[in-house]
Amino acid sequence: MQAILPYKIQEEKELKLTSHAGLPLIHEAFHQLKLPKLIRKHLKLKQKGWKEADLIEVLMAIAAMGGCHMEDVAILQKDEAYLRLLNKKKGLPSVKSIERFLKKFHLEQKKPEGVDAWVPVESKALQSLSCIHQEITRELIRKSGLKVVTIENDATIIFSHKEQAQGTYKGGTGYAPVIGNIAELGLILHDEFRDGNVPASFQVKEFFQKCEKALPETVEKIRARFDGAYYNLEELIPYFQSKKIEFTITGKKSKSILAWIEALDEKAWKPLRKMTDRGWVLTGREWTELVWVSANGTRETMEKRTLRYLVTRKTEQQWELFQEEFNSEVTKKDRYEVIATNMDWEGNRLILWHYERGGSIEYLHDRIKNDLAGGVLPCAEFGANAAWFRIECLTWNLLRALQLHALPEQFQNCHLKKLRLWLFNLAGKVVDHGRQLFLKLKQGDPI
Repeated sequence: MQAILPYKIQEEKELKLTSHAGLPLIHEAFHQLKLPKLIRKHLKLKQKGWKEADLIEVLMAIAAMGGCHMEDVAILQKDEAYLRLLNKKKGLPSVKSIERFLKKFHLEQKKPEGVDAWVPVESKALQSLSCIHQEITRELIRKSGLKVVTIENDATIIFSHKEQAQGTYKGGTGYAPVIGNIAELGLILHDEFRDGNVPASFQVKEFFQKCEKALPETVEKIRARFDGAYYNLEELIPYFQSKKIEFTITGKKSKSILAWIEALDEKAWKPLRKMTDRGWVLTGREWTELVWVSANGTRETMEKRTLRYLVTRKTEQQWELFQEEFNSEVTKKDRYEVIATNMDWEGNRLILWHYERGGSIEYLHDRIKNDLAGGVLPCAEFGANAAWFRIECLTWNLLRALQLHALPEQFQNCHLKKLRLWLFNLAGKVVDHGRQLFLKLKQGDPI
């Protein structure tokens, strides 16, 4: 292609420039959080060559710089100035080394007969990786000083054309990992890699308990905020009640509760408002509340299952517009949303707090799959992909540690694209002078 701009390209062999001058921040955080020590303590794969800590460190660096594949390690391998900053005389692991490492996490298992959905038992290596993740997370929560935490759990779909991938409820094939996080800090407590045909409602109590194990002893109160997949009156909600865990869960719109709602007096409905820069404004919804239980079981079991329900509905005008847009697809229950809770907050406030869930856990899913490399699975083996996804979650927590405790305020809640543009992928010159190594940046760069 003929050049238009007035410059010519020249190559220099000895030019020690890096386009990843800020990426050593990831390696600094990796060591500041004592990850090499934790990895040596928990993870022993009995493999030759590269140490487990070296392989996890390079996988985290690939994700942080914007890579999505094992092969992206080649970009860092070619950056001699970057390797000099890290004092990596041996270079970095090859793609084959990384692949062998990930496959060490796989445990060959047969699916039980007569079962549609199941979650394979995690290998000891995967469990060890979880221990590392939880130790880091506990320390970050302690450091935050949080006494009250809000846990959110939800599954997300990763579409895949791999032969081993299962059908998902959204159509197509893929996987459906579950993530549990702390809403206040954006930290991941636990993750569980699952096949695409495993519903989010599968073993919800067990997964929540694993999230609890990641909490430090300094946490005094737990709240939970879940969508309808977690509306479990047999196990999860009784567990919350027994542990005095406050919760809001999107409820099921059964025929019986819809009949109760339809029978309510119009005077029971109040406008739902939210706070904006312009003050309190109407949302186009109304709300009310009731105490309700389905008429099943003995009086004793019914009393235990009795909950406070907050109900919202579209206003008459909004409902008419909604019906007009979706025509025959609309049913009566589409007008309502039901929230089950054991909390005593004022109704309007509690509904808005529950709605914040979508901007927290759904946001986190998007970041793991698209900002990091969680949405691109590298191997055919289930356990290898589970390890890849867990390392992406660990990378996320490391990045959150940087944002919360090391970076200026402007970077504390920004997207990773901004971190890469402003920090990680800066140009820098590496200079050896007087037995000292210098990284020279343009004046005004944020590092």
